[in-house]
Amino acid sequence: MELVPTIAVHYDPGSPNSEVLSFAAGFSTQTRLSVTLLVPDTSAETDAEIKSIFDIAIDQQTSDPVNVVRISDSLDSLPESVRLLLPFRCLVIGVNETIDFETIAGATRDSRAFVRLADQVIRIPSRPSNSRPGIRHLVVPIDDESESEMLLSAAQEWASRLECDVAIVHAVGMLAAVSPHPLPMPCALDSVVSGIAENLNCQAIPLRNSGIDVSIIVDFGDLRSVMESSGIDITAALAICGPGHNRNKWWFIDRSVLRMFLKQLSIPVLSVNDSNFRS
Repeated sequence: MELVPTIAVHYDPGSPNSEVLSFAAGFSTQTRLSVTLLVPDTSAETDAEIKSIFDIAIDQQTSDPVNVVRISDSLDSLPESVRLLLPFRCLVIGVNETIDFETIAGATRDSRAFVRLADQVIRIPSRPSNSRPGIRHLVVPIDDESESEMLLSAAQEWASRLECDVAIVHAVGMLAAVSPHPLPMPCALDSVVSGIAENLNCQAIPLRNSGIDVSIIVDFGDLRSVMESSGIDITAALAICGPGHNRNKWWFIDRSVLRMFLKQLSIPVLSVNDSNFRS
């Protein structure tokens, strides 16, 4: 059975992660991509039993084909039939996954024993919002360290697949991306906000030309407060982040943009890397 394009899910039938599986099933239906379950090769269940466990875990029957691929714990050995079909379109994992999938997803024949596993990685928060009725908003945080062209290219592709809108968010001020400024915030001058918004509107032209509804949200404060006051339904959102969003800022430990989405806002995060993004 053809495995590409497909959504890959790291899946242990012995301890299924319902949040990850439910998201993958809904994402599959919305994007019209099949699901491939990456199952430990130590699992004694048959493929049919694994598919049945998957259906029970998500409390529904997926409309698209579900494939099963056996993998070793180290992920250093994949069947040749699978290797020839890599990379998967994206890989869905839990936020606390111990395997370094970010490295594996971006691997090359030169750096690892296997080819790149997936184009992109979607991390699912361990405490998701109460309801997730499908993805209606792609949230793209843009700041001075963002790879904006790469992020907006990814947003354009996935917004078209998901048939949703795009919200470009900019939290204004020093360290505003991860925490309120430790000193009093300067006055929110209209000229500052207007200038940033005008620049973001220019960057959003290709998305709007593709028929995508784009909103520009610029405000003073930290990312969390800007998101919470934006009017975006965070229970129906997917954030798109680049490598720069995973860096800690100054003395704030463990307060990267990526972790703020996952830990504080409970929004799944799709990680995009310029070197492995396929147009």
